[in-house]
Amino acid sequence: MILGIGVDILSLARIEGVISRRGAARLAARICSAREQAQFAALADNTSGADTLARAQLRFLSARWAAKEAAYKALPFAVGWKDVELGYAPSGRPLLALVGGAGVDEARSGAPRAISLLATISHDAGVLVAAVVAQEER
Repeated sequence: MILGIGVDILSLARIEGVISRRGAARLAARICSAREQAQFAALADNTSGADTLARAQLRFLSARWAAKEAAYKALPFAVGWKDVELGYAPSGRPLLALVGGAGVDEARSGAPRAISLLATISHDAGVLVAAVVAQEER
């Protein structure tokens, strides 16, 4: 059963501005789960050149920002930045998951639910869009 649908549209220039004012590492610490923070730190080892690293960090953080915002809009209960984690299947398909204690209050207020998140992310011309469907599994 579909619980909700969320969409977020993000200007990459907006996240670039946040990164230039506050720093990429600070933004990552704010919005990324522990696993995502480790992946973010590994970007420095997997890219070469300052511009390439800056672009990789921008893509990494922008995708997570938009996907998590879309997930917040799709879910029937509140979650924090670090309660939703973005990964990718070997095919490149985005995978979103609830982590930590996300949904615990919802489960206490009614029957526990198994919730899955379906996501898609696309970017073009300085804009990134993420769409998420939250569904209850049977």
